[in-house]
Amino acid sequence: MDDMHSEAGIERAAEPLSPPTSRDDLPATTVDQPATTPDQPTGRYRRVNLPPALLDRYFPDRDLAAGGEADLMLVRDRTSGTPAVIRIYRRGDAVDTATLDILRRADRRHLIGLLDWGRGDGVLWEVLEYAAGGSLADLRRDRPGPWTDGQVRQVLDQLLPALEYVHSLHLVHRDLKPDNVLVRSVEPLDLVLADFGLTTMVAATHEMRQTTSRTLAYAAPEAAAGDTWAGLDWWALGILLVELLTGQHPFQRLDGSWMDDRMIAREVAVREIDLSLIRDERWLLLCRGLLTRAPEQRWGAAQVRRWCAGAAPAVAGPSGPVYVFADTAYSSPQELADAFRRRWTDARRVLAGQAYRTPQFLALRDWAATCQLTAAVRALDEPSRPDRAVTRLIHALDPEGVAVYCQRPMDRDNLVQLAQQAIEGPGAARDIIVGLHEDGILTVLDGRPGCAGYALVDARWRRLGEGFTFRARELDPSLTKSQRGMYLAMLLLAAFPGQDQMYARQAEAAAADPDAREQARFAALADQDIPAESRPAHHVMLLHMAPLAADRTARQRADREIRQAEEDRQRKLRRRQTLDVRSGPVAVVCGALACWLARPEPVPLGPVTAPWWLLASVAIAATFYLGFRARRGGRRKTSIVAFLCGVIAVLMLYSGLGGQLPLPG
Repeated sequence: MDDMHSEAGIERAAEPLSPPTSRDDLPATTVDQPATTPDQPTGRYRRVNLPPALLDRYFPDRDLAAGGEADLMLVRDRTSGTPAVIRIYRRGDAVDTATLDILRRADRRHLIGLLDWGRGDGVLWEVLEYAAGGSLADLRRDRPGPWTDGQVRQVLDQLLPALEYVHSLHLVHRDLKPDNVLVRSVEPLDLVLADFGLTTMVAATHEMRQTTSRTLAYAAPEAAAGDTWAGLDWWALGILLVELLTGQHPFQRLDGSWMDDRMIAREVAVREIDLSLIRDERWLLLCRGLLTRAPEQRWGAAQVRRWCAGAAPAVAGPSGPVYVFADTAYSSPQELADAFRRRWTDARRVLAGQAYRTPQFLALRDWAATCQLTAAVRALDEPSRPDRAVTRLIHALDPEGVAVYCQRPMDRDNLVQLAQQAIEGPGAARDIIVGLHEDGILTVLDGRPGCAGYALVDARWRRLGEGFTFRARELDPSLTKSQRGMYLAMLLLAAFPGQDQMYARQAEAAAADPDAREQARFAALADQDIPAESRPAHHVMLLHMAPLAADRTARQRADREIRQAEEDRQRKLRRRQTLDVRSGPVAVVCGALACWLARPEPVPLGPVTAPWWLLASVAIAATFYLGFRARRGGRRKTSIVAFLCGVIAVLMLYSGLGGQLPLPG
């Protein structure tokens, strides 16, 4: 590559070589202007400031770029003057710190050096190695047009072990393109991978993720569904090699402009990458292997190694239009329908994009149109709820296949079993029953194996369901979705031919419940004369309302008992208050009587003469008792007079007894 520019100070072209992402304003660790020394203040305006922990170690030179998540700054070590690049993330959780630890310990022969990272002042920062040669995109700008086979092979020999190493760390780059391949030197060529902000840790199985930060122009077909696995990087390598071999990106127009993201996604999803400009058969074989649209048949490290050794690994030939769903390429409508049956949630996610015309949905429609699947195209064009859309599409793709809804077989036996599960208790079965009713799924399935007569059942079920729902809103607005699912399941069973009296006996017993009939509305409901075709809904409504009416009756009885007990308590309280009020005058009278009786003279009581002190004591006690009641009743002045009389009587009694109490013996 003796004709390639090796200086870092080249001016970047105004038009980006590849579609930018939020991280692509400039390569992460390159500069494009001469740097200053630590002792030469630049005087430039800086968009961001270094955290204090870094400012003690590095002298800021100038800003490099600002992306969607981070800012870049060229700095120099205050001690050695060595240049470095600092990336400051605006969000502290923008990057997985476990990944940063892996990258810091990684082999720098293949990856740009992560010298350090840390947190401070609320930000996450990285200190990165400075690549003096710019990026592979810079070399392409410096030498436009197709590169020679030798130059492309040099690039491949550098990137192949780099990707193998990344994948050995259980990482996937996900944004491989010329801007993210940095050049340490041109002679000899030394390339390293950079910009690992999108790198994702992966387990043994594929992990579904969604991101809007990747560049679609280098993304594999399955990336539209958010898949994360090593095959994404091998596809991107294939696109990069095509770009070098032909001098033009497959999705770049002759005038240098780019297709928009939606058009790129549709092209990738249903069409093979155009490799007609590659003349060399060996390079054509490599690019075909890397750009195989079926993920399970795409070349990986082993096949590329064999190709480099001179072998010719097999390449899956194009089998007509294919649609990639859940990491698998499908050309057969029946096989795709079966995949939709097995992975209903994923299929629902694709069909949910109908309203927004997402790339995944448009790719599916383009595939169906290319395959001339008229019924499938019609199903995709008709606005529908996602579950209904999946059901209709499966039926259109495989008319003779098994009838399925939400991964449940929908033949009569399984449908009856589903309804019984919904009646027995809450759970997913009730949600499925509600979906069947709201989406009119039985009509879609009518005529499928095991689904004969479903259209008539659905028509009757919908009529019964609408009647029940109308009355339920009137009589019981608190009906929950789960309860509605249970009653819709009961109505579904009653909608089958000959089953209209299924709940008649239970409804008759519910209507005769004496507790429930105490409620006038329930009694009126139970006595209604209902047409025969609407009786199943009436029966179910009685079964629903009878417990509610009986419960209301029980609550009314309990309320009456509580009210009666409260009335009794209030009545006793009023009677006591009346006695307390009347106790005042009586207490005064008792006090005066006690004073009179406290004289030391016998008091004749007919034929019996009672001790004077005993009668006086009784009168004194009555005075104090009634005085306290009068005080509780609010007759404070009267109670004070009574207390004074009682005290006087006590003193008189004590004086009359000579200061001693009469004790027995």
